[in-house]
Amino acid sequence: MSVLRFSAFSLPRMTLQKIVLTHSIVVPLFACGASARSVSTSRESSAWYGFKNIGFGVKSHGIEAWRETSVVAGSLDTLPKVRAEEITWDVNPFKQTPEWTISAIITMFESSGLSSRFGINNQSLHSFVSTLQSHYNPVPYHNWNHAFSVTLLAWMMVESPDIKARLSDVGRLSVLVAALCHDLDHPGVGNDFLTKAAHPLALQHGAPVLEQHHLRLAKQLLETEVQAEEKAECEASAEKTQYGSSEGILHGLALSEREELASNVEHAILGTDMSKHNLHVAEVEKWSEHQPTTHELIGAVVHAADLGGVGMVEGAAHLFSQGILREFHTQFVLENLHGVAPHEGFANLQNVSAQARLQRGFITAIMLPLWTPLVAAFPSLEVRLRARVDA
Repeated sequence: MSVLRFSAFSLPRMTLQKIVLTHSIVVPLFACGASARSVSTSRESSAWYGFKNIGFGVKSHGIEAWRETSVVAGSLDTLPKVRAEEITWDVNPFKQTPEWTISAIITMFESSGLSSRFGINNQSLHSFVSTLQSHYNPVPYHNWNHAFSVTLLAWMMVESPDIKARLSDVGRLSVLVAALCHDLDHPGVGNDFLTKAAHPLALQHGAPVLEQHHLRLAKQLLETEVQAEEKAECEASAEKTQYGSSEGILHGLALSEREELASNVEHAILGTDMSKHNLHVAEVEKWSEHQPTTHELIGAVVHAADLGGVGMVEGAAHLFSQGILREFHTQFVLENLHGVAPHEGFANLQNVSAQARLQRGFITAIMLPLWTPLVAAFPSLEVRLRARVDA
C-alpha cells in the first residue's frame, strides 16, 4: 500500500509561541484587569491573531516532511530510566522533562506486557512516541503535558484490576494509542470557533472538526511507519494494512487485530468531542445493569482521562486549570477580533470569580457526572476519585 500524502492546516509553531508570549505579558494569569480589548489594540497581536489575512500559516508538507524536521527528545540510550513503581496517579508532568515522559510511556508498554505481547521493540516505540510528542503544539493546555497526562491516567485505569479484566490486550493497546494521539496538532481553540470562522480545518474536515483532524494525523503517523526503502516490499505483502508495517509498533499484530485496533482508536478519538459527553455519561450509568461493549469501555476510559487533569495531583491540576483558562481567553480574543459571536462562558476570565465559576462548573457538571458512575462500575478507581474530591 502506498503512503498517503496529507496536508495539515493549523497555527504554525511560531504563531502559537507568539500568542503564548503575548498572553504571558499582557494577561499574566488574567491579572491587572486585562481584557480582550487590551490585546486587540496591539497591532502586533492583531497581525498574529488575524488568520483571515495570514491563513493561520497553513502548512502544506506531509508527515514524511514532519519526520525529517521533528525534534526527537533525546535518543533511546540517553533517556532516563523510569521504573514502573514511579508511574503513579500522583505524577506531575510539569516537573518532568519530555525525555522522562517518553521513557515513562515505554515503561508503561513494558510493564503492562504489551511490548512483549506484540513484539514492540523500544527503539520503534521511542521513535513513534517522540514523533507524536513533536507534533503537539506549544499552546497553553492542549500540549504534550496534556497528552502525557491523558495517557498516564488512561494507563492507570486500564491496569486497574476490574477494568483490565474487561479488556483484551488489543483493547488495552488501543487505549494507549488513542490517548497518545487524541489531540495531535491541536491549535488551542475549539470546534465552534473554527467552524464559525471558516478556518481551513473546518473546510477540510466534517464535524467534529478537531477530532477528525487528530484522527487523520494519527492514521497518517501509523501508516508512515514504513521506511521508504521498504515500501515496495510492504505493498506486495498480503498482510499489509493501513495500520501496520514490518518495522512499526504494530508489526506484531495480526490482520484482524490491526483492524480491531483501528476501529477502537477511531471510536475513542472521535469520542473525545465534548458534544459526545452526555452520551458517555448515559452509557456508563447503565453499566450497573449490563456489561459495557469494548467500544463503550475504551471510549469512556479515554474520555474520562481526557477530563482528568483537574483530578491530578494538586500542583498539576492548578497548572492545567491555568492552561485551559488561557486557551479560553485566547479564543474569546479571536472571536472579538474577527466578528465571530463570542462564547459567553469565556468572557471576563481576567476576573478571579469568573475563573472559579468556570472551573467549579466543569468539575461538578462535567467531570464528576462521568467519573462517579465509572467508579461505581469499577470500584478500584474509588480511592483515587475520593482523594481528589476530598482535596
